Amino acid sequence: MPESLTCQNKAIRESLERVNLGTQQTAPGLTMWPLLGPDLDGPDYGFLNEAITNHELEIRELSDPTVNAVVIENRSETPVLGMHGQLLEGAKQNRSLNLTTMFAPRCETQVHVACVEQGRWNTGRSFSSAKRIQSAAGRSEKLGDVLNNVRSTGDSRAQQDRVWNHQNLKQRRLGIRSNTQDEIEIQRLALRDLSPTTLKTLAAQEDQIGSLLIANNAWSIEIFDCPKAYSRYHEPLLESFLVEAAEARAREITPPKIKPNDMIKHLGTTTWQEIPAPGAGITLSACNSKTKGCAVVYKNVCSSISISGFISQINV
Repeated sequence: MPESLTCQNKAIRESLERVNLGTQQTAPGLTMWPLLGPDLDGPDYGFLNEAITNHELEIRELSDPTVNAVVIENRSETPVLGMHGQLLEGAKQNRSLNLTTMFAPRCETQVHVACVEQGRWNTGRSFSSAKRIQSAAGRSEKLGDVLNNVRSTGDSRAQQDRVWNHQNLKQRRLGIRSNTQDEIEIQRLALRDLSPTTLKTLAAQEDQIGSLLIANNAWSIEIFDCPKAYSRYHEPLLESFLVEAAEARAREITPPKIKPNDMIKHLGTTTWQEIPAPGAGITLSACNSKTKGCAVVYKNVCSSISISGFISQINV
C-alpha cells in the first residue's frame, strides 16, 4: 500500500476508534443514534454557510457560466469545510456540492456541482447561503454516481438526470410541488409543519462528534473531528432525514429496525481509496453496491467521514 494511503487510512482509523454509540433518539419516521467521542487534535477551519454569511467566502458562477461547476473563493486566512450534498442557494440556479471539500485559505477553487432547480436560469452571479443539505436518499444516490464517475474518468460530475428524477419522485410521493422543481423549496414544503420541539428534542449533545441516522430506506453515518464541526451540520443533516421521514409517513412505511453496533462495525471494515479532487488535503472514497462514502483528511487529521446507503441493500 502506498505510504500516503497508509497515512490517510491511519487518520480514518484514529477517527473511528474514538466513537462511542449514544442512546437512541426518535422522531416520527426517524431514528438517530448520537456518536460521541473526544476531539481530534486537528487544525482549525471554518464552515461554508458561516463563511458566506460573514463575507469571508464567495461562491459564484464561472465567467462563462455552466450548470455543473462553480468557483469558490475563500478570502479568509482559515480553511473552510463544505459537505457533499450541501445546497447552494442563489446565483443563476440552486446547486448541490458533489464532494466534501476543504477550501484552502486565500484561494479560488473550481468544483463540480449538480443542478437542483430546473425552472430558473437568470442573471444571478453569487450564492447567498448554504444552509441545507440534500435530502438523504438523493444525496447518497448522487454521491454514488459522482464516485463512480471519478473512478472511471477522473471527473467528479453527477448524473444530472438522476438528480432531477429523484426530486420529481420525492415531490410526487410527498404530494407537494415546486414551480421550479427546486430541492430547497421541496424541503421547505415537506417540513413546513415540523414542530420546533422535534429539533429541540434531537439537539446535538455537548460531546457529539457525529450521528447514525435512519429514515425511510436511507441511512447515513456522519463523523467529524470535533463537536464544534458536527454541531454546524447537525440540523441540516437532521432535516435531510426528516424529509425522508415525511415520505415514509405519507407512504405508511414502517421504520426499519437495525443493529446500530453492526452498522458501526461495518464502517470499520470499509476500504477507502484516494481520489483526485479539488481543495486542500486528501479526499478518499468508499463506493460499492451497498455503500457510498466520502472522507477528507487535512493535515493528517480526518476532518469528515460521510458514508451512506439504503437499508434494503445491506444485512444488519
